[in-house]
Amino acid sequence: MDISRALYLDDRDSSIIYYSMTDDPQVWTNVPGAAGFEFMGTTTVAEVAGAAANITFTGSDITVLGTISPIQYRQPPSVTFTLDETSPYTFQPAANNDSQPQYNVTFYQSSGQLGTAPHTLRIVTKSAGAFWLDCIVIRGSPTVLSVAPTSSTADTASTSQGTPAPKLPNSTATSASSHGAVIASGILGGVLFLGLLFGSLYFFHHRRNSRVTKSFDAPEDPGVIQFHGNTTAGTIASATSPTSGPSSLPRTTVTQPRTRESKQRASLGPHRDSPPAYSNPIA
Repeated sequence: MDISRALYLDDRDSSIIYYSMTDDPQVWTNVPGAAGFEFMGTTTVAEVAGAAANITFTGSDITVLGTISPIQYRQPPSVTFTLDETSPYTFQPAANNDSQPQYNVTFYQSSGQLGTAPHTLRIVTKSAGAFWLDCIVIRGSPTVLSVAPTSSTADTASTSQGTPAPKLPNSTATSASSHGAVIASGILGGVLFLGLLFGSLYFFHHRRNSRVTKSFDAPEDPGVIQFHGNTTAGTIASATSPTSGPSSLPRTTVTQPRTRESKQRASLGPHRDSPPAYSNPIA
């Protein structure tokens, strides 16, 4: 067999279609492999029943390689390999009693010479356990075709590997219009916010000015007499109101109370008695 014409497919190759036959779509997990022991240093593992994978190809031979983990980790599961419409082949590896994993184990190899027509190999785990898929080797003018699973369960299932999402028509225009709507909404919201802000500031400023004006224009208390005009010493200013003209209040005479000092000064005033008579010493 011509080794130079062999095609090696890593477990991450997009031509391998991973999917789930259970309610859990995440049944496959991509993990880093053992560098130098596993192809491309990667591996993909499934640990539940119902994990499936399809590969459609042309070639004369196909081989599936993988890893068997130590028994203390997990028991390897039972796996079926179905090529086209032939009967499934069940692989149940023996338990690995070593402390180290077993690498490059042949899980499946087609028998006989395959025709030139496209072929599909289907892999399904039938029990719980660690199924480590490393790579697939196709020989004899090999090519691969990315064909989705045909079962209804596989059509609706998703996997951790994932497949490219279908492109929606006019996705660019829809995205641009949605971005434009978001920008327009942001501008409109900013204008409304600024309008409310300036309106609030104007309202409070106008209200404050109204209060100040009212405080200056408040009517005077009619019970308080205010003096208007100039007053001079020795006179009593007339009490008038600034709005009603001269006051009608009666004039009153202010009499200063007499103190003890004023009484004493009154007693020292001039006497009208005749002066005393003195004798003339010369006569």
